[in-house]
Parts: sequence; structure tokens; C-alpha cells
Amino acid sequence: MAMLEVPDVFTMLVPDGWTATRSDGTYELTRPGDDGAAHVSVYERDGRPLSDEEIDGVVAQFVARTGVSEMPAITVLNEGRSQRRAVTHFTAEADGQVLGWVVFAVIWPDHLLLCSCTAGPSSPMLAESERMFASIFKPKRRLFRRG
Repeated sequence: MAMLEVPDVFTMLVPDGWTATRSDGTYELTRPGDDGAAHVSVYERDGRPLSDEEIDGVVAQFVARTGVSEMPAITVLNEGRSQRRAVTHFTAEADGQVLGWVVFAVIWPDHLLLCSCTAGPSSPMLAESERMFASIFKPKRRLFRRG
């Protein structure tokens, strides 16, 4: 198991075989032979207090842009004053193809991470990407840094 580390922002466990590429604050994770991709986008926040409504709204807005016919249930996890998480699963049709989706978000006072994976509805990539997203944590600030 490897780690995707973005200094002072987040760390995520990445199973063997996955590769990550970065483009303008978004990380794309793929695995050869799979039919989909996972993405993690990083946005800065201004430190204002967290709310369940904010993270629910971010996920709902993203889901609405996928063309889903009915808004799926969004589960919000209130993990105290410093973190909220939200997740939803659904299928949507795009260009005549049915796709499975996992949308996951993590919000901290200084950053918002919006994560998604799309693949064939029965692809194991969906469950695996959800486990990757669930492993996201904010690294502790180091008191002493080398060089």
C-alpha cells in the first residue's frame, strides 16, 4: 500500500497498482485495466466554521451536475469542530452509458476535498475508491522540520 501525500493538506492510502497524476489541484487515480477513474480536488477555505449544510450542499451541487435523474441520499458525518465528511452513491446515464458513482467530501477549516469515482456499475473500483477516500486524513503539523 502506498500513500498519496500532499504536504500540509492531506494524506490518503492508495492500494498497490494505482497511479496518481496531478493537474491544477486535482489528482486523478487510475489502475491499468480498469474502466474508470477516481479524482480528488483540493479547494482552499477561509477558516470559517464548518457546517453539515455546507458539506451536504457541496456534494449535492456536484451530484446535480452529473445528470442523475433523482438526488441520492447524502450521508454527512459530523466529526467535531474540525472536520466533516459526506458520501453518496448512485448511477447515472451519460452518452448512452450507465455509470456508477461514488462522491465523497472532506471539509476542514482551511481546505475542502471533493472526491469522486466513476466506473461501470459493478466495477470493484467503486468500493476500492471509497475506501481510499475514507482513509484521507489531515497530516499533523511538524514542530521540527529538516532543512
